[in-house]
Amino acid sequence: MSAPALVRKQDMQRAAEVAKATGCRVEIRIGETVITVIPDEKATKESGVDYSRPSL
Repeated sequence: MSAPALVRKQDMQRAAEVAKATGCRVEIRIGETVITVIPDEKATKESGVDYSRPSL
């Protein structure tokens, strides 16, 4: 059996929610490993139509 994950799916989802709500980048550091969650930039009128897929 493999070892449990150091960062769980719930932790990553919570970090994504916080990053999206605050607009700030979230860094998770475990030893020398750094996981960075960067929120999407909001679309503006100047940027045109956004044809990307919706984030779930």
